Amino acid sequence: MKLRSFQKMDFVFDALKAGINIIDTTGKIIYVNDVYCKMHSYKKDELIGKTFDMVLPNINGLNHYKQIINREITKPFVVESINMRKGGEKFPVLISWNYLENDGILEGMITVVQDISKLKQYEEALKASEEKLQALIENVSDVVWEINEDYQYTYISRKCYNLFCHPADELVGRSMLDFFFSKEEENSCSLINSLNNREPFTPIEIGQVNCKGQLFFVEVSGVPLYNSENQFIGYRGIYRDITARKKLNEAKEKMKEYEKKLETREYLEYIMGDSLEIKKVHKEVEKVAKTDFSVIIYGETGTGKEIVANAIHDFSNRSNKPMVSIDCGAIPDALMESELFGYNKGAFTGSVETKKGLLEVANGGTVFLDEITNLSYE
Repeated sequence: MKLRSFQKMDFVFDALKAGINIIDTTGKIIYVNDVYCKMHSYKKDELIGKTFDMVLPNINGLNHYKQIINREITKPFVVESINMRKGGEKFPVLISWNYLENDGILEGMITVVQDISKLKQYEEALKASEEKLQALIENVSDVVWEINEDYQYTYISRKCYNLFCHPADELVGRSMLDFFFSKEEENSCSLINSLNNREPFTPIEIGQVNCKGQLFFVEVSGVPLYNSENQFIGYRGIYRDITARKKLNEAKEKMKEYEKKLETREYLEYIMGDSLEIKKVHKEVEKVAKTDFSVIIYGETGTGKEIVANAIHDFSNRSNKPMVSIDCGAIPDALMESELFGYNKGAFTGSVETKKGLLEVANGGTVFLDEITNLSYE
């Protein structure tokens, strides 16, 4: 063993900032550099001549070394392991081994040891940061997604289930275009053009269909992604559910129509006709108008049930109060309660202001529930 040649290389080994030790075939340490000693909190004379398992917390270390010496374990010998300082403190290391031979005769092993404690700390901090970011993504109300160059989902946050009725793992690999309500619709075409041209896009309203066949609406935004070689690899973006907001806006428009009718009183004021049946209707109108009873008006579509309702109102002592006509067939079941009874600000997503219900609007007046048979029993 040409130990002196290694001793002459001390300054080179120390400059590498790595611990170097040389072990003979029995597992005894015959050389260590200063970095190795400092790393393990030992002096050189405390290590030289001792078996190297004194720095290993694992008592099988020496047996493992004998397997390497006997060539029962083949190269390369690069492993992450745990070493132990003089005081018993354990720390992570990266160890690389190689045989030392002299004229074909095996004389031992040389090992290079690097303390990777800080690297492990960085890895743990990065992992914690990634977990924190992932938790943040999974808990925001918007759905975060990524697609590849073929527009297939490579990632989508768990909140996607609220929209698609599919868990995230079932959507990965599916094309985002598969769920578009219509690829021919103007906004859909605009989004597809942006994707094909690899352009970023600001919120675009898109109708999509979930696994139950239900239509929902989202605002979708996205930016193209490129790798380190500036190659296009896909998009990252978000979906924001605007279904409730869209329904609310539609309800507001309907409410405006009702309010306009109240303001302009665009009603036919007379039931025209001179037949016996029409005269009978006149008498019935006059009779019920004097009461506060609920009235059912029968008749086929287009026969003038709303005209009769307006006549009853005009002949009643409520004629100076509002007359509100509600088309029950035009209002979704999910919105019927809020339409009739109103809602407070913040009662649900998108309710940015308190709104009176139609029953409150018609307070003291008359409410005509047109197509009431279309109401759900629920």
